Amino acid sequence: MRTRPSLKEAVIIAAALTLIQAGVYGLEVWLGDAGLLAGTLLASLFEIHAAMASVVVQGDPSNMRLIYALLLGLGAHALAKSANAALTGGWKFVLYFAPVQILHMAVLIAIVWWMVF
Repeated sequence: MRTRPSLKEAVIIAAALTLIQAGVYGLEVWLGDAGLLAGTLLASLFEIHAAMASVVVQGDPSNMRLIYALLLGLGAHALAKSANAALTGGWKFVLYFAPVQILHMAVLIAIVWWMVF
């Protein structure tokens, strides 16, 4: 049985994504590079798309602090997803999921690193 999309849920998601982006930007304005890295790390633990969007819109892709924030966020997100898999799916599930998730993100991080450096 399918449920209809909820306008309330859509508004909650849009508000959460907006708050994540504003939070990362606010930390960057307040604390500089350290704030950008900290904000990206914290945001990536919960939602990778808004965290990466907030990094990308902050400047030129050749800016190394943005690249470091992007790579840190991808790694943190892989670890957070693995921890969530352990909590919700149990150890048997995480033994299958975590290595693939971490390898997947490690390959992406390596490709980005190779393209930039």
